[in-house]
Amino acid sequence: MLLALPVVLCSLGAVEFAIVGVFVLVGVDAGVAAGIAILDRAISY
Repeated sequence: MLLALPVVLCSLGAVEFAIVGVFVLVGVDAGVAAGIAILDRAISY
């Protein structure tokens, strides 16, 4: 469902926020989670 929302908010989409949120919920540091989300976007773009 989140993949259908390519909304850009401050140059990050809803998918990146969801990825960071899930990683933070499982205990990953927020900075590391943001880096993973950005790297994932760069690879899949």
